[in-house]
Amino acid sequence: MSESVGGASAPMWETCAYPGSRLKCRGPVRQLDGDFIAVMGGAETLSAHLSRDVAQVIEATTGVSCVNFSAAHAGPAAYLSDPGLLMQIARARAVVLSIPGAHLARNALFQVHSRRNDRVIGQSSSLRALYPEVDFISHPFVRHMLIEMERVSKTRFAVVRDALRKGWCAGMADLIAAADAPVYGLWLGQRDPEELTDSIEAADPPLVGRDMLNALNLSGLVEVTRKPCEEDHALPQADVIKQAGRAVARMLNDETMPKSLRRTA
Repeated sequence: MSESVGGASAPMWETCAYPGSRLKCRGPVRQLDGDFIAVMGGAETLSAHLSRDVAQVIEATTGVSCVNFSAAHAGPAAYLSDPGLLMQIARARAVVLSIPGAHLARNALFQVHSRRNDRVIGQSSSLRALYPEVDFISHPFVRHMLIEMERVSKTRFAVVRDALRKGWCAGMADLIAAADAPVYGLWLGQRDPEELTDSIEAADPPLVGRDMLNALNLSGLVEVTRKPCEEDHALPQADVIKQAGRAVARMLNDETMPKSLRRTA
């Protein structure tokens, strides 16, 4: 199943759903026979604004099929809520996981939508007690709600921030464990991981730093730092995606590909 999405000024692209899954990934549907590399991520690797995504760059560089399972606003919860898609991803030789912000993870204070992890579907009684002055009904989107809470009280926001980071660490660990293949991280941040700040309004991915990355059971990590951009919600542009795809391909070519599949160019 696929559908076209786009506009007069945007490239046409397709979303698709793989068998047993409801998550709309970057299309078109690819055959999952034989060796392939899987890419998981959100809007930054979905690249709806680009005609060529990171999976295409990886495939062209390695010579091995690369399937983009990225979906809009997908954090770890989107994949963990979709066992049908995880079954498909588990067939991959290697998995590339784009590093999401901590705001997209399940946590103890509020619920996120199972597929669109940027949307709030409920708050805990403890969060409402922590922020009695916040009108949660007027904040259906996670980031807007968090910005409001931080502006109301930075002191109380420390409780929220800790819950988000704990939820992110747990969700990422579960997601990596669910992949029956080596998982390689891809950092497409607007800052270096060492430049961690405690504000939700800081550069993407928010509230994620080096110590959190080091705690993950990743087989490797590619870091591509990009400058913030006012357009397209600061999504990576074509030059960044090309750089990231080639860097990931070099790492995969060195570490996971049998000699018969390696491209030596």
